[in-house]
Amino acid sequence: MKEDIVNAVQQIEIKQDCIINQNLTKNELFEQIHLFPHNKKQKDGRVNAGYDKDGRCKAVSISPLFGDFETQIEQEIWPIVKILCDKGYHTISSCAGHPYRALLKIGFGTLECREQFIELMSSCNHPMINFERTDYCINMQMKENFSSKNLSPVRLDFDGSEEYLLNINRDSFNFQFNKNYKRWYILDVIMYENNILNPIKIIKRYFLSKNKKKHFDKIENKIKSDFPFYSDMYRENIRKTHLDSIK
Repeated sequence: MKEDIVNAVQQIEIKQDCIINQNLTKNELFEQIHLFPHNKKQKDGRVNAGYDKDGRCKAVSISPLFGDFETQIEQEIWPIVKILCDKGYHTISSCAGHPYRALLKIGFGTLECREQFIELMSSCNHPMINFERTDYCINMQMKENFSSKNLSPVRLDFDGSEEYLLNINRDSFNFQFNKNYKRWYILDVIMYENNILNPIKIIKRYFLSKNKKKHFDKIENKIKSDFPFYSDMYRENIRKTHLDSIK
């Protein structure tokens, strides 16, 4: 009897997107994952999909095509996310900081695009910013019950080879953003980092974070005025790669 109950729940094998499932069409799957308000404002001020039994945050990456997309983003960092989306960048996740470690997680189709973006963000002259380059960031999957077509996010640490994880990352974000990239390059833009041991830097972070809105406004205006549209950046880097390959 226990096995029957367990088997009545289908595990959809991926994260915020693409998966092999006979009950939902591709469009239905996209709507339920990326055009659905999975994330809500929590009592602690964060916007996410809640917490698992171990107290770890769950969050679903929502498409900017969702009509109420703004409700899925923490308001302090929303203007930056919005201008990035308006310019075609693939925003995956964000956090305004509570009170520290504000985050922008962005995906790129080429390594060169990611490096160019880092250079552009560095020109914003934020007083406390650093960058973390990662190969993949998929750590959620969606679960569907056979008796309904409702999906819910489940926190999961995927096990597998490097190639397996890279492929999941690629398929997942290609599905979410309707792209056909061979690989995704993920960047975390981190402001007011938590893991600081130097007492002087801790004091500096405390006072700098008091001007968080001013810093965010400066970044928003810089992106608006000086950053290229992502499509232009991507095409230019693909063109350069092609020219280099035929030299």
